Amino acid sequence: RRLARLAAARVAVLDGKPGVASAALAALADEEAGDPYMEPPRSPFPARPCAGWAALKAGDVAGAERQFKGDLAERPAHARALVGLAAVSRARGDEGGAREAEAEAARSWAGRSLPPSACPAFSEAG
Repeated sequence: RRLARLAAARVAVLDGKPGVASAALAALADEEAGDPYMEPPRSPFPARPCAGWAALKAGDVAGAERQFKGDLAERPAHARALVGLAAVSRARGDEGGAREAEAEAARSWAGRSLPPSACPAFSEAG
């Protein structure tokens, strides 16, 4: 069921409806937040950074920031959320804040390349 909802959100992105995708992903993220820890995780990737990415794509900078900060509350130092916060800072014209968020993301992913966006699976589509 969750994978079908992710697929529907991806279709919304492909259809040029990032706001629809953001709302669907935010609802899915709220549902995921109630899940207990398990391996492997129920979802192939957390929905909240993708909800933030879609909100930013839809022009909802404040909504994107809420999603990324919410993800960091659930997963401290999550690089995808930090990359998203860098994009939020850039959208606000705060290059210093963007560099700071990217530096924190780089520290959290020590030695690995940073993801190209908060939601690589969706950003490649739209």
